[in-house]
Amino acid sequence: MLSDHPPSPLAQLGILARVHTRVLLARLRGAFASSKLMGFTLVGFLIGYLVVGYIIFYQGLYHLERVPMTGPVLSERIFYLMFFFFFLMLVFSNAVISYTTLFRNKETGWLLTLPVSHRALFMWKLIETLVVSSWGLVFLSAPMLAAYGQLNQVNPFYYLKAFLAYLPFVVIPAAIASWLLVLAVRFLNRYIAAGMAAVFAIWLAYSVFGFYQDHRDPTEDGVHVMMSVDQVMAHTRMSAHPLMPSEWMSSILTFWGKGRAGGTFFFLLILSYAMMGILITGVVAAPLFY
Repeated sequence: MLSDHPPSPLAQLGILARVHTRVLLARLRGAFASSKLMGFTLVGFLIGYLVVGYIIFYQGLYHLERVPMTGPVLSERIFYLMFFFFFLMLVFSNAVISYTTLFRNKETGWLLTLPVSHRALFMWKLIETLVVSSWGLVFLSAPMLAAYGQLNQVNPFYYLKAFLAYLPFVVIPAAIASWLLVLAVRFLNRYIAAGMAAVFAIWLAYSVFGFYQDHRDPTEDGVHVMMSVDQVMAHTRMSAHPLMPSEWMSSILTFWGKGRAGGTFFFLLILSYAMMGILITGVVAAPLFY
């Protein structure tokens, strides 16, 4: 007999995941069968990027690590910078893709007419957006991570732990993007949005002007200043701010790679924030979306 009670939102989420996974696999099989040349070309491009990227990153990190006194510091700061920009890119890309899948997709409107919980639907769209926007991060950073591990002679278990750390890391920007998107669509009108865009443009212009002022040629005012490593790295301190999730992710990889204590602490920290982000998304953002 059929149950009188509808499935729970978690069960509905599982149903949506199974259906869309089957559809995706069928589309991939159909695309590969219809154009095998394109499929082999894409696979060859991906393999070529991994190989060439590994060689470039390995050579760069190898020579950087051997710079007297400052080499290890500079290589670690590169990690912080790359994951800082990855984090910002993930927030932006998740917001754009979420807007398309939630508000510009006919499938979403059709699913809302079915006996499907809006919370389950919103959480599925969050997962869908997360997968689409975040797989590139793992792919782009794989050569750098492999080169870093080879230089530090890590064991293979390091790469498994790094992959597990990626999972909660990509959840945080996806959750933040969903909050910003829902709040913007629900409460902001075009005048407030235009004002915020103007403020952002002024802030960006001020930042660029200030950066130029700090990096003007010292011969212009007759003073010769020898730039130290600390002065050069002063403009990258934002990437190493202790409140940035990208800083936690960089600390995980560098601490585990060099066998230093503290990597597990940062992993648990980023995991706890990812779980809290999922909870807030399901409790607050999903009802606002509906």
